[in-house]
Amino acid sequence: MKDFITLLKINHTYVSRLFEAREKYFEESFKTSLFPDEPTAFEVFMHAITALYRLSKRLVGEPPENFPDMALDPQLPLHKQLLQAYDVAITTFNDAITAFSKEDLDKPFSGPHPEFVSTLREWLAFITMHTLGHVSQALRLQAIYIRHKMEEP
Repeated sequence: MKDFITLLKINHTYVSRLFEAREKYFEESFKTSLFPDEPTAFEVFMHAITALYRLSKRLVGEPPENFPDMALDPQLPLHKQLLQAYDVAITTFNDAITAFSKEDLDKPFSGPHPEFVSTLREWLAFITMHTLGHVSQALRLQAIYIRHKMEEP
């Protein structure tokens, strides 16, 4: 289970470095889509970390109506807000999975989609990959936006 956290923390470090490098263009490039009716990098990123956060709360038995929203601090620059929110999601996930024993990992687990029944270990791997995939997608959307805007006269 520590492998899941390690992957997320490595990704967080990578994201942090990219956010800092892209600081000059950050807010516009994260909140604006080049493609009509497509989600922004911000929306994709928030989907990724919110799903990780909500699943973590569900794992420890909290009912969905008790899940606080992933609050952003408008006093900080957007890239710092998003890094803090990602850190909260990772910490919440870590806290949730440490509550399980090795035996628990091989028990059946039904996620939010009833047709997808697996073991807890498989579900934790899935949500980790889901998070990493969407965070990467958000970074790619941002990079495409920045490159496109920099090429404009």
